[in-house]
Amino acid sequence: MNGGSPRPLMDSVQYADWAPGGNDLAVVRFVPERHVYRLEYPVGTVLNETSGWVSHPRFSHDGKKIAFLDHPVFGDDMGYAAVVDLKGKYKRLSGTFGTTQGLAWSPSGDEVWFSGSHNGASKNWGIYGATLGGRDRLVYAGPGNVAIQDALSDGQVLVQAVDDRRVVMVSTPDHPELRDFTWMDWVYGARFSADGKWLLFGDQHSGPNYGTFLRNLDGSPAIRLGDGDPADLSADGKWAMSRVGGKPDQMLILPTGTDRK
Repeated sequence: MNGGSPRPLMDSVQYADWAPGGNDLAVVRFVPERHVYRLEYPVGTVLNETSGWVSHPRFSHDGKKIAFLDHPVFGDDMGYAAVVDLKGKYKRLSGTFGTTQGLAWSPSGDEVWFSGSHNGASKNWGIYGATLGGRDRLVYAGPGNVAIQDALSDGQVLVQAVDDRRVVMVSTPDHPELRDFTWMDWVYGARFSADGKWLLFGDQHSGPNYGTFLRNLDGSPAIRLGDGDPADLSADGKWAMSRVGGKPDQMLILPTGTDRK
């Protein structure tokens, strides 16, 4: 509190939460050698391990349970609310949401509240509540994205309004100035065709399984080829590959059309 530079305490920790009383931490640690995420409490004692990832651990008011968001696909915020007790007994609490962000115990302590969206997009997050019996409900819906950060036993709730967008800018020898080729508002994974005339990209706001798009660099409208994350185009440009996340993942081969010229 008197100032000074921060110093490292632990390696590879992604998330943490103080136990009631403030004497110890629960941490989410990434183990790069095994490519797994671990929820630990106390530090070094593994309560949960996954080849996906986990986020936003929060102790219950009595300190006997830790709720968190369980994301089954590594790198994707699709997921569901879950809880584990201090002996490692795990329970899933909610259905699967296309986006999950932020978590807190309800003021009464009988639900886990989290932010998410059912439709696979990171727009229009609502706040949902999940009981320890495994039933979820909508607690609050507002315009845009609302991410819950904390809740107090006196009923106060801290939320964050989130408004973000991703764009893809393209520069080519014919048009060296940057041009915006964004089609929706959460674009990612862009690839050029071999002839440099087409752009393959994805958008996570285009459906529950996202979407793979192809767009001509002449500026004409984008073509939605199908579901999934874009992977690459074939050398002749007639096929695109995409990945639909799950257990296991699915790889799709999508035709780009009978004649793209």
